[in-house]
Amino acid sequence: MSVGLDEKTKHWFYQVKYKDNFGKVRVLKKRGFKLKRDALKAEAEAKESVNRTIVTFRFLAEEYLKSTDADPKHKERKMHNLEHYFDYIDYDVSKITKLMLLNWHQKIKGLDLSTNVKNKCLQYVKSVYKFGHDYYDINNISHVLTSIKKNISEQKEMEVWTVDEFNQFISCVDHPIYKAYFYTLFWTGIRRGEGIALLKDDLTEDGYLIINKSIRIVSDGPKSPKTASSVRKIKLDIKTYEMLKTLKQRPGTILFGDDTYLSSTNIQRHFRKAIKESGVKPIRIHDLRHSHATILINSGANIVAVSKRLGHSDINMTLKVYTHLLDKTSDELVSMINNIN
Repeated sequence: MSVGLDEKTKHWFYQVKYKDNFGKVRVLKKRGFKLKRDALKAEAEAKESVNRTIVTFRFLAEEYLKSTDADPKHKERKMHNLEHYFDYIDYDVSKITKLMLLNWHQKIKGLDLSTNVKNKCLQYVKSVYKFGHDYYDINNISHVLTSIKKNISEQKEMEVWTVDEFNQFISCVDHPIYKAYFYTLFWTGIRRGEGIALLKDDLTEDGYLIINKSIRIVSDGPKSPKTASSVRKIKLDIKTYEMLKTLKQRPGTILFGDDTYLSSTNIQRHFRKAIKESGVKPIRIHDLRHSHATILINSGANIVAVSKRLGHSDINMTLKVYTHLLDKTSDELVSMINNIN
């Protein structure tokens, strides 16, 4: 513990070294005191504070990363981003307030970064807080960090395939597992991560798929869905069911992949290859889900049933995403009424 004078600025500073209750060597340092007595007073307050249990956000972040199965490079990149963007990494977590997080949230919104990067940064801070709450009884105030919406220039217009376009595409997928995977996404509307996480036991004998988990990062393994509505049973059409029954006869417990889950890299590689060979217009894998919903709505399916099949939290989400289709359906309904009158 020491107080000193900065010869360049002629201002006083204090520095307090200590070990926290986890055995980590920490340093509290503050500059800019015009008078020595002010620096001494602040040092005394710092001495008093280190006698209490201090858990810094950095410590929580490091412990959180240790608890995950992410590869070392992924962990290193996350810590680098946290050090670069989060203003309170070396703060005592108990001293970080909601207002401080809100101010940081506003700062992140104004940075020249993509919305995806900004939201990943926010989500990481929220994950650390949740970890701290679960294992160190830290007050989780991260609910103030709401997701940032994409601006108009970042929003991608929804692209879908017709049945003919999909058939043209799927005819160029030669690997049986990837063929069945893409076929299932198109004809059930499940999310790509839900498909990756499926086990052979999730295919029932009476023709249903049980959706109760999802995989975002393969190394992290299956996770519970974000919402209760994502847990559902989906009735399969005959062709999809017969294709999946064939996969169920293969060795291993995983429906798509046998003994190992499909990686996003390999999924994208097979997807792009078949698009190029088939000559259909390029779409995202997630658009297979949109294609499924579009086919159902355009065929006159009940919007509530479509919403439940997609696993949306409520029908308003379905209405918001597919409003343009419903407008078209409304025109068709009026046409029917005119014909009846």
